[in-house]
Amino acid sequence: MSVHFLWAGLTALTLVPAGPWAKPSPAPEVQPLRETLRIDLSRDFDGSPVASASDFAVAEDGSIYVLDSKGARVLRFDSAGRFLGAFGRPGQGPGDLQRPLWLVLIPAGEIVVADGYFGYFSVFSREGKYLRRRAERSAHMVDGLFSVDLDRFIVSTTRYGPSAKGVMMERVIELTDAAFQPIRTLYRVREDSGGKNPGGVYFTYAPGPQRELYILNRSSREYRISVLDPAGKPRADITRPFHPVAKCPKDLAEEKRLWTSRMGQVAAREGGSSGEARVNPDKFAVREITVDEAGRLWATTVGPESCDRDVYVDLFSPEGNWLKRFRLGRFASPQIKVMHGSLYALDGEGDDRPAFVRYAIESGGGKRS
Repeated sequence: MSVHFLWAGLTALTLVPAGPWAKPSPAPEVQPLRETLRIDLSRDFDGSPVASASDFAVAEDGSIYVLDSKGARVLRFDSAGRFLGAFGRPGQGPGDLQRPLWLVLIPAGEIVVADGYFGYFSVFSREGKYLRRRAERSAHMVDGLFSVDLDRFIVSTTRYGPSAKGVMMERVIELTDAAFQPIRTLYRVREDSGGKNPGGVYFTYAPGPQRELYILNRSSREYRISVLDPAGKPRADITRPFHPVAKCPKDLAEEKRLWTSRMGQVAAREGGSSGEARVNPDKFAVREITVDEAGRLWATTVGPESCDRDVYVDLFSPEGNWLKRFRLGRFASPQIKVMHGSLYALDGEGDDRPAFVRYAIESGGGKRS
């Protein structure tokens, strides 16, 4: 996940708030992506398909690790997509996993798997041998894990507590040491739900090579991205209007209703509400962000018109200039990463057919020349 960041672009953004991010651009021309690998995760692996893929990592040699959250295991593939084996199993003992949600490769040649709901970190070799367990955080849900270097990580947790209005929800991003003990807090958001699901706490983030953070506010129908320096201090506040990818004719109301129903079914499988009226597929325009080795920002976008079920990827320069829009295709809600000159997408649900896909990035995307 190492990337190289251009500080000059951030400095310009900080000094000139009304930069290119603040101005609408013409409706973008959509460009295709060339698929170079697809792994169908719905087929049997060691006797069972992937129940719900939640994270992935790609090693320097192109080998692939996919985390099966519900199956409590990590699947290994070579760079050609051939299945090499799996490790991990449900349980609470050494080497067991309960509800793993995140994994990361570290320079020591090891892989760290974070248990999302029980707050511990299990360390394995790249071949799957269990090595040790670190940091019990049973009071917090781990909802993000990134490797900074050999000795440090960026970890985000969600915490709940009672409040006068109902439930207080807090999300915290921390820089930790190799034992996952906090060094300092980089970002913190609190919201009192008042008995409802809080929205302002929902965000996604991506680290830069100098431990700076891009934080995307997912409760907005704009690109609203805060850039923080390694100490957690603001470097830039990026806001750019979002351009729809399609216009939805009025006679496609039934298509929108069916899409809303499907989103409700997905929410129900994940333990959320199954009521159709409570699911709003128009709520988020931007889903995920990642940063490549050249310091450019990639963001997955949907809608906001719910009749277009394709997912797109917008590419921005380090200075915030919109460059290109690519079409990924029909995904439920893909997680993306850009590394080693390729764009990788993991669709954990994917119309009940989860898949891992690798795309070639044309025109020098992904690596600094």
